[in-house]
Amino acid sequence: MQGQQTANTAKRYELSNSPSIYSGAWLASMLTVVVVGSALWVRPILAVDETRYLSVAWEMYQSGDWLVPQVHGQPYGHKPPMLFWLIQAAWSLCGVSEPAARCVAPIMGIAGLFVLARLANRIWPQEPSVASIAPLIVTAGLVWQIIGSMVMFDLPVTLFILLANLATWNLAQFHDRTPAWRNWLLLAFSTGCALLTKGPVIFVHIVPVAAMYSVWTNRWNWQSIFVWYSKFSSAMLAALLLLAAWAIPAAKQGGSEFVTEVLWTQYVGRLVQSFDHARPIWWYLPLLPAYLFPWGGIVWNGRRQLLQRPTDLGVRFCLIWTVSAFLIVSVVSGKQIHYLIPIVPAVALLLSRMSITLWQSAAADSQIDVGETFHNALLAASMAVAAMVAQWNELPFSYMWIWTAVVFCAANAIRTARFPAANPLRQSLRLASVSVLTLALVQFGLFWKTPYQASFAEIANEIRHYQAAGIPVAQFTHCHGQFHFLGRLEQPLTPLEDQDDLTRWAKQHPAGIFIVQPRANDFLGLSAVETASVYVDFRSRHVMAIRAEDWRAWQLTQAKSTSPVNIVEQSNRIRSEQHR
Repeated sequence: MQGQQTANTAKRYELSNSPSIYSGAWLASMLTVVVVGSALWVRPILAVDETRYLSVAWEMYQSGDWLVPQVHGQPYGHKPPMLFWLIQAAWSLCGVSEPAARCVAPIMGIAGLFVLARLANRIWPQEPSVASIAPLIVTAGLVWQIIGSMVMFDLPVTLFILLANLATWNLAQFHDRTPAWRNWLLLAFSTGCALLTKGPVIFVHIVPVAAMYSVWTNRWNWQSIFVWYSKFSSAMLAALLLLAAWAIPAAKQGGSEFVTEVLWTQYVGRLVQSFDHARPIWWYLPLLPAYLFPWGGIVWNGRRQLLQRPTDLGVRFCLIWTVSAFLIVSVVSGKQIHYLIPIVPAVALLLSRMSITLWQSAAADSQIDVGETFHNALLAASMAVAAMVAQWNELPFSYMWIWTAVVFCAANAIRTARFPAANPLRQSLRLASVSVLTLALVQFGLFWKTPYQASFAEIANEIRHYQAAGIPVAQFTHCHGQFHFLGRLEQPLTPLEDQDDLTRWAKQHPAGIFIVQPRANDFLGLSAVETASVYVDFRSRHVMAIRAEDWRAWQLTQAKSTSPVNIVEQSNRIRSEQHR
């Protein structure tokens, strides 16, 4: 009787008329367009990362030099040039514009969804539904959506990592009739492109998988292992040659220190003792619920099914990829939340495989819906907290939109508990749609006609007017290139590293303007705010444009008295005395 009930349940949840392997990727792409479109509509370019990367691409575009990234007219050694090349290519096709540049990374992310579907189909050709569900699982993740709408390196490098692992699987000759040399070429090319996108990060995601070849292929004979390592190592050598094709000319033009920084210091230097974003080894663990959201129910309910499939070579492949990459990035000293983005597709493959098993089981009704209800309720609670924070900070438009998101999520949680979906694809699509629409509402709440905008456009436009009038402009500390693209500046700002540099520059350019971001306890003092022609709040700093002659007058005043003085009034008095 129980066996008959299980059979009937499995038949009920069977995916009749199995969809194309790319149907989920197309649906996920449309949802991505919603997120990116809402971000382009209401969200400004965020400082300092987005403004800096766009400014680097802008300076390369202005100079016509595609070889060496630069900021303030100097080589920029923090990142390789691939993303900047892609942005310039977009500008060459569409003209210089903010939307064209901001769409580059999301387009790469959309391409990654189709590669993910292809990889899922190669791993589990007998389960085409896995290929349809995996892209929706990726798109539903809130962290993926947030990072995916920003000008960042994570989605482009994830695309190349997916291509490399697709070639790795195919090169092992699983369910593939493609000639081996094509997969070898794809592995070499994608690895080389990843190196040109974000340095040696790709090795974290492909080397452990290749090293454990026998585990996920179940091939233990020495001949097979030797042939495999020969293919993989030669592909890595070809990828390094592709990297060298850029690095050698770049070293000649930008200096060996530039290439050393971009390929070694910025990545290998973070491994032992990070110079930036240093965090403890356990830092990623509390973030896992956010990354698994809203799929925690599948993870919890499918853990036994996953452990009971030791012969599934695809599960082994994805587990090696996921666990090894997570352990390595946890050991690395420097950590950021978006460093886990390339692991998300591997987790999505596991979740999609588990979801098929769960929905075909007799207990699917109760297991999945309880997990979904809990996570939708958690989402609604988190949005409620965001709404209260926005209201406390007197953002009247924000909390209205966020409260709308709360009601939407709460209604979906109730619906999930009462009306289970008919199949995994429909359920995944519904969860992804809820997640995407929630983020879109939150973006409208935070950025639609509210003062909460970390945008430097006003100061950037002021700098452009100064430069057009022939007034020299410098930037004192925190020189991240925040203004170059926003103001379409055609001249780099002079970077000033310390107070001595500022003093010398002010003497040489008394009519000049310098940009400064002092904290409350900086040497400029609170009276400096009154000198600013433009004033913008950003985090704990005040971004200001100050006249060099006002700064010199303030220095003279401070030399005579330690009491706060309005340096605008002091400089005006000095100028009036000079006119007399």
